[in-house]
Amino acid sequence: MTRSLVSGQLTLPDRHWFTTTNCGKLFSNSNIKVNIEIFHTPLNSPVLIGLIALYFFSAAITTFDTRIIQAQRSGHLASSDLEVPAWTGIFTILLWLTFAALLLLNPLIAVILFAIKFILKVLPVLENIGAILMIPVVGTTSISAVNVVAREQRMAKKQLHELTESWKKEGTEEDADG
Repeated sequence: MTRSLVSGQLTLPDRHWFTTTNCGKLFSNSNIKVNIEIFHTPLNSPVLIGLIALYFFSAAITTFDTRIIQAQRSGHLASSDLEVPAWTGIFTILLWLTFAALLLLNPLIAVILFAIKFILKVLPVLENIGAILMIPVVGTTSISAVNVVAREQRMAKKQLHELTESWKKEGTEEDADG
């Protein structure tokens, strides 16, 4: 049934050994069960868990890259100070391919993960994780610049909210006077 490469050390099965019956026997006796079904893969599947980890890893690096570009455009980071390597663009492609795979394996989980990613992107969680992951590549100066941009965006949002509230008050006062 098997051929020996080196007597007693390593044996390889015959090419006819990998039939459906033998593979079923191989996985039925193990503790690891891989259950992959399109649209119904369970959450505890190792493939799904690996794709989820890869999805958030890619999302963190992509978010950090986006924040670096925003910091350069807003002037908080000179374009000569930091240049994110071009190979980080691979993570954007990987992010969408991973999402497509998650969507095929379990659409409900994919939509929930997309919503969680959106929330973590609005909060500075993903950008800080991406900054930590990218420290060996870009250095620590970029992290402070990205945090400055995030702070500036929060302050601008607060000012916009205050202006909107003051305009609403002025509008109601004019309506009451008129």
